[in-house]
Amino acid sequence: MFRELSDDDHELLSLVAWEGLDAAEIARVLGCSRNAVRIRLHRARKRFAHRLAAAGLTFTPTARNSQISAGRPL
Repeated sequence: MFRELSDDDHELLSLVAWEGLDAAEIARVLGCSRNAVRIRLHRARKRFAHRLAAAGLTFTPTARNSQISAGRPL
């Protein structure tokens, strides 16, 4: 599902999840404003969450950590 995202969404989410960058750092890397990064990141997370939900999974973003789990009890 992650690979199915657009290149822009994939890049943003990768910078946050794997590189651990915050909005200001991403803004410097991408050459845009911090506010633009925050908006784009919000939209990318929302699109990713919709894809996961369609597959029966849930996405719960937190400050520096995200969890993906099956939408059913263990």
